Amino acid sequence: MASGAADTVLDCTFEGSGNLYGLGIRLSIYIQYFITSLAYNYNQACFNSISTGNSILRVALLIGVTYAIATGEVTVNIDAAITTLLISLINADMPDAWFNPVHLPRRFSHPEFRAFIHSSRVWRLAFQQIWLLAYSIWFWQYGVNKKLHPANPDCGKERIWVVVPVDLDSNALRIFVVVFLSLQIVVFAVFMLEYLRPAAREEATQEKLENGWIARRVKRFVGWTARYGVTRRVWNNVLGVAALVVGVLAVELPIRWNNVTGVNSVAEADQLIALLVAVANVYMLWLDWGEEMVIVKSGKKDDGGKTENEEGEVRVLADKTTQEVEERMGEDEKGNLAVKTQVEDAENENRRPGSSRFRRSLNGWGAPEHIV
Repeated sequence: MASGAADTVLDCTFEGSGNLYGLGIRLSIYIQYFITSLAYNYNQACFNSISTGNSILRVALLIGVTYAIATGEVTVNIDAAITTLLISLINADMPDAWFNPVHLPRRFSHPEFRAFIHSSRVWRLAFQQIWLLAYSIWFWQYGVNKKLHPANPDCGKERIWVVVPVDLDSNALRIFVVVFLSLQIVVFAVFMLEYLRPAAREEATQEKLENGWIARRVKRFVGWTARYGVTRRVWNNVLGVAALVVGVLAVELPIRWNNVTGVNSVAEADQLIALLVAVANVYMLWLDWGEEMVIVKSGKKDDGGKTENEEGEVRVLADKTTQEVEERMGEDEKGNLAVKTQVEDAENENRRPGSSRFRRSLNGWGAPEHIV
């Protein structure tokens, strides 16, 4: 080892896999993460278009690294480690997608396409999440120094950044990551169970509302929801910037510390394709925001951000819902209708596309454009 910075920088160089984490691919992922955070915090209608690009990059990298390891093209720890970190950075947008309604730009008007996006969204995300978790557990438990090997064993240990430089083959790091991934599996299982049984949950909530035993808590709940809406964007911005900085450091520092070469140009076709996907998503975001700006400038939006036609559809949908509820409720129970309406309004922003009420609105009533 050399003196000075040799504690964190290896003496020997290593030719990295540019087709997995070259400069073009890394830049495309950083751009994707930034515009995803921007769209999610400031324009929910554009979020799903950007998430589609994220899914393409995520699946492409998963296919690439899985194929490369299976065929023996990648046999080095640090190659697979950096790729895993990049995939995890793309994956950072996924949790928000589980909890938010699907918004599609108006130019995607084909009904079969919209129906496919709605019906397959959670399962597409679930497939990607299962694949990522399975690969990550395999890499940390069975890949490092087992199926894979160090780049230059005689030049020192490979290191990655976890706040401080850490040896890639550290047992403490391996245990920590495996425990963390296990917790992710538990959380993922809870999400899927919650998604698979929305009808039972909504029936129980409906019964509690109609019986009125939680009515005294509704006012406090609605007030808390309003405050949550005010602070949510601030927290999302702070966390988004922090996560991007951490992600960039976690990828770029190991490349420097391990003297990885051949991954700092965009000359290869694989890197150009990934970079073009990110640039195309920037263009898609610009188009979506352009549509919104045209509507705003035309003066057809109300204070709630809906067009006049959308507002009319929402009123028709709400009136039909209210009428059906009133027909099922007795005279003594109608006093609880206002309470239930408050709760539904408070929950509407975070209603998932998998809920039975959301599916009923799609299949039976024709969901308004601002929802679908």
